[in-house]
Amino acid sequence: YGAFTGGQSRKLLETRRVPTVLWSVDPSDWRQPGPEVVAQRILDRTRPGAIILTHDIHPGTIAAMPRTLDTLKDRGLHVATVSQLLGWPLWQSRRFRKAV
Repeated sequence: YGAFTGGQSRKLLETRRVPTVLWSVDPSDWRQPGPEVVAQRILDRTRPGAIILTHDIHPGTIAAMPRTLDTLKDRGLHVATVSQLLGWPLWQSRRFRKAV
């Protein structure tokens, strides 16, 4: 739920080489308010550099994304995954160290 301490974030980075990246826009889509509300919350709160938290397990979130992404694109914003922003390859090709 995004509740990391600084120590936990450092430990993840040191032991697993995984940085802690949290979101700056939370549309509370897990409450399932419907696609229009999810889309509007994202559009109202998104600025350049924002990281948007969404859950692809909720039908309302899925339905909200075409309008949301089109509008963000019209505003000149580009959508990327966190992995792309970090310059990482696909997750399945990453080599994580097992914690001991």
